[in-house]
Amino acid sequence: MSTKKTLAPHEAFELHELLTFKNVCATKAVTMSKLVKDDELKTLMERDFNSSVEQIKELQSLLQNSDYAVPENTIKKSESEITPIH
Repeated sequence: MSTKKTLAPHEAFELHELLTFKNVCATKAVTMSKLVKDDELKTLMERDFNSSVEQIKELQSLLQNSDYAVPENTIKKSESEITPIH
């Protein structure tokens, strides 16, 4: 017996949509933070970026452990290529 939990196709699709959304959130936070002058808003955007990165990792892990995983060699950005906000 396999202990691997499987996702239904619609669940994998929903996770993929969430992953796409969180990638957009992280990208927007990085892009907009370069234009922001207010320190409080910049701090908020940094927190949003950091939480988005953590959520992306979680969603990727869930998808990688499913029957609908993308082969590792087709993933374009590695974790080391994620650029934090400064």
